[in-house]
Amino acid sequence: MTELGTDDALKYLLEHDFCNPHQLVRNKRKNELRKEFFRKYFEQTDVYLVNTTGTPQETQTEIRALLSLKT
Repeated sequence: MTELGTDDALKYLLEHDFCNPHQLVRNKRKNELRKEFFRKYFEQTDVYLVNTTGTPQETQTEIRALLSLKT
């Protein structure tokens, strides 16, 4: 699990098609709207990149530990 700053989180989304290959509209205007939305969102929250190559239980354990919840 890696903590990402606003710029790194936004860069990741841009490099991975906003993690959504099913966007209905893909044009410059929509891309700018999405970028601005996520920039504002990421500035207000902590962002983590979670490696999900393990089992679902391992992933949940990592996330819960980050959130200080019992596993």
